[in-house]
Amino acid sequence: AASAGGGAVCLLCRRKFGSAEQLAKHEQQSDMHRQKVEEARRAQISEIKKDVHKAAVIQEKKADKILRRQDYSQQAREEREAQKAMKEAEEAARLGIDLKKAKEGPDANNKGTMMMKMMGWTDGSGLGSSGQGVTSHVNVVQREE
Repeated sequence: AASAGGGAVCLLCRRKFGSAEQLAKHEQQSDMHRQKVEEARRAQISEIKKDVHKAAVIQEKKADKILRRQDYSQQAREEREAQKAMKEAEEAARLGIDLKKAKEGPDANNKGTMMMKMMGWTDGSGLGSSGQGVTSHVNVVQREE
């Protein structure tokens, strides 16, 4: 409702009334006004539902994009790991090293291993007086020279 130069207008029904009292009476008693209010309410609800649906579609697209990115990251990680394993195998073959034995750790019957165990070393612990040192073997890199 709006006042316009001495009269009042029902913006919903697009009707002009002579006074604000007539407009108030129209809003309270007019079946046409009630129908227009209900239509406006339904249209507003319909717009809200469309907005909610649009937001849900956008969220679903974002979630799909995140999942695709995660899948790609996982595939890339697996590919890098496979390439690393291949390089390690090639390097071991070039140097004549058995990778399985190298990854198993020191042989229990190895003379050096037996000496270290006699001095208190245990498999998996580090070297040094308090076990703070290196726990794995030193990688060998063959120099070209």
